[in-house]
Amino acid sequence: MGVFGISLATAIFPVMSADAGRRDYEALARTVSRGFRCAVFVALPATVGLFLVSRPLVAVILERGAFTAVDTTKTAATLSFYLLGLTGYFAQQILTRAFYSFQESGVPARSAVIAVAINIVLNLTLVWPLGTGGLALATASSSYVQVAFLGSVLKRRFGSQIFAGLGKAIGLSLVATGFMALAVGGVLHELREVSQLVRLITAVGAGAATYVVAARVLRIEMLSLLLGRKPEADPSDPS
Repeated sequence: MGVFGISLATAIFPVMSADAGRRDYEALARTVSRGFRCAVFVALPATVGLFLVSRPLVAVILERGAFTAVDTTKTAATLSFYLLGLTGYFAQQILTRAFYSFQESGVPARSAVIAVAINIVLNLTLVWPLGTGGLALATASSSYVQVAFLGSVLKRRFGSQIFAGLGKAIGLSLVATGFMALAVGGVLHELREVSQLVRLITAVGAGAATYVVAARVLRIEMLSLLLGRKPEADPSDPS
């Protein structure tokens, strides 16, 4: 969240503010759309990658002293439920700042109240069958409620352009994520007899490299944007 989600939203906030200041709402909608696609491009592989390495990750960081292998398994399971909401957390940061760019704080505040209320209900419901995983799942689910609320309001104000290209971005990112998952899974399987730290470092490196290569091969524009390069024009992309 801190390294990618919040950083991405913070980076595009001045652009959104400038668009709103000029009252160029078409440009603002395009900026929100690009932010959305960047969030998906980063969050999808992060979700799958962290899910795959959750156990060695928790083991490397926490498994020592009174924290046993059993605790690692339980903590990794809870982390996996949190990961289900990662895309929602990223998108929420983008959409909230879109409202802040034209000095509208009421809608994000109302969405937060609704999300908190739903989170409380889900906490009380899911904690019984799923334990700590239920609390994590409740948090993940409430993030998408907030995204749906904010997105629907923005769509009514600026039209469907704020979601332009999102379907294509999700599809291509999922394909690249699939190749990444194969690489990470293969490394974890082949190195199952070595230390967790070596498995973790090797798997993360292989996964990141595979995702970048796959994104280049698939010509995913978000890779160029995140690297500070001008993406090639895509005639099917209205932005």
